[in-house]
Amino acid sequence: MPTTVEDFRFFSVHDLKRLGMLRDRYNGWMNWTENEKAVSSIGLSIHLSGAEPFMLLDYTLTYIGEKIADTVKLRFLQSNLPNHTGGQWMFICPITGNPCKILYLHNGHFKSRKALPRGTIYKSQTHMVSFRTVVRALDYFEALVALNQTLRKPYAKELYRGEPTRTAKRWVGKIMRYEQAMKGWILQQERQE
Repeated sequence: MPTTVEDFRFFSVHDLKRLGMLRDRYNGWMNWTENEKAVSSIGLSIHLSGAEPFMLLDYTLTYIGEKIADTVKLRFLQSNLPNHTGGQWMFICPITGNPCKILYLHNGHFKSRKALPRGTIYKSQTHMVSFRTVVRALDYFEALVALNQTLRKPYAKELYRGEPTRTAKRWVGKIMRYEQAMKGWILQQERQE
């Protein structure tokens, strides 16, 4: 069985934003859980101000008992919108030096996907192509159900000032993707017959 990306512990810029950690002078902990139990944690110290924004990672490799303190540089990339309004934070991989959104723990240090061992693949790549198509359709269906539940809440609106809301637009997009995935699966079944 080949090594998959999902075999590694990881965290993303999105995770830090969602948990309210991506802010200047943040000090705290992030936990990884399995079956709703914390299995490991990592100390984070984030410094966004200054010429070189960075993040300090403090953790212990339990299988060898070694304490590690890593520094990961951060970079704010401006958007390409007019007047460069907005943008996003990115990690700078300590190994490759390239910007990335996700860091994976491998050989005791966090690094980008490109710095993982050669031949590391995504778990979905281990499935047969026909199974991937079914899984994709089911994923779109689950997203459709979740968005539909959001739209059915008492305060939700499908239209605002005569225009579809962002959630309504996402729902329509998911419907189209679900239908395309189902058509692809049906065509695949017809070819196999």
